[in-house]
Amino acid sequence: MKAVRYTLVAGVALLALTGTGMSGRRVHPLAPAVNHSPFAAQAQLLGGGLGVGTYNIDEHGRIPFQMTVHKEGLCSNSSCFFSFGFVPTGKRLVITRVTGVNVFNAAPTQVFVHLNNGTGSSVASFIPEVANFTTAYDHKTEAFFEAGQFIEVQVSPFPSTFLGGNALQVATVAGYMLTCNLTTPCSAFAATSPNHP
Repeated sequence: MKAVRYTLVAGVALLALTGTGMSGRRVHPLAPAVNHSPFAAQAQLLGGGLGVGTYNIDEHGRIPFQMTVHKEGLCSNSSCFFSFGFVPTGKRLVITRVTGVNVFNAAPTQVFVHLNNGTGSSVASFIPEVANFTTAYDHKTEAFFEAGQFIEVQVSPFPSTFLGGNALQVATVAGYMLTCNLTTPCSAFAATSPNHP
C-alpha cells in the first residue's frame, strides 16, 4: 500500500516539474509550429526544416475535374447516354466517382450503368439500387481515359424506359486530370490482359 502511495506521489511530483518547465519555456516567434502530419514531416525533411509543409489537391500535377450533364425530357427508350466530351490532348483523365439520378416510367427489375470511353467496351459498369421508379447512385471507381477518348455514362433500365417531361435525368463524373508531355510523361497502359492475348 505504501509503495502505491509513493508511486502516486512521485508521479504527481513529476507532472508538477514537467508543467513548471513547460510554462517557463519561451518559444521563438519564428520557430515552426510542431505538426505531427506526415505531409508536414515530409516537407520539413525535403526543405531542411526551414518551413511548414502544406498539402493540396493539385500536388503531382492533379487537376480537379467534375462535370454534370442534365437530360430532362431527352432520355427515352431503354438507354440514355450522358456525354461529357473528349479528353484534351496531352492529358489523362482519371474518373474516381460516378453519380446520378434517373426516373423511369415503371419500376425496373435492374438498372445498368456503364462508363464508356468510345472504344465500344465499358471501362467500368455497376448495377445501382432501385426504389420504385427511381435510381440514385454515388459510385466510387477508378477508370482511366487517354487523350482523345470520349467520356460517356450510359444508363440502361430493364425492362422499363425513361420517364419523359421534367423527370430528373442527371449524371456527374468526377476525378482529376494528369498532364502528359515529354517533361512529365504518363506511363502507357498494357493493350491486353496478360492472361488473354
